[in-house]
Amino acid sequence: MRAPRREWTDEHVKTLKAMWASGATAVAIGLALGGRGEQSVRWKVGQMKMDRRPGGRQPSYGAVGRRGLARQRNPQPGPSRRPKVRFTDTAPPIAFVDIRSGQCRWVEGDPCGPETLYCGRPTDRSSYCSGHASIAFRPVEAR
Repeated sequence: MRAPRREWTDEHVKTLKAMWASGATAVAIGLALGGRGEQSVRWKVGQMKMDRRPGGRQPSYGAVGRRGLARQRNPQPGPSRRPKVRFTDTAPPIAFVDIRSGQCRWVEGDPCGPETLYCGRPTDRSSYCSGHASIAFRPVEAR
């Protein structure tokens, strides 16, 4: 069920204009106006044609703002997107038509290329060998 619609009073509009001109975020303005939502504030700013910030400055999101930008400001080191696997044996890659049951189906090289090759190493009841299974099936905490 929707929350009741609250009208924008003259006092709210005055506060909105002052805070927007000072560079406050839509979230901070909404909180100052008694818990209005960020989208409600942005809608009113757009309706009043105040969308441009003085000096062309875009607001940065604060601690209560968007999580994505907060992560960019405080990057945490983590594992690379695709861990490298080192194999002791040097089995040559095989073509799709040569794959048999019990062989690894990990794509080697360009999967869209004309001659797509696959790992082909022995597997244990899986589509991938142990090295490639460690990449494909990582625990949730490691992601």
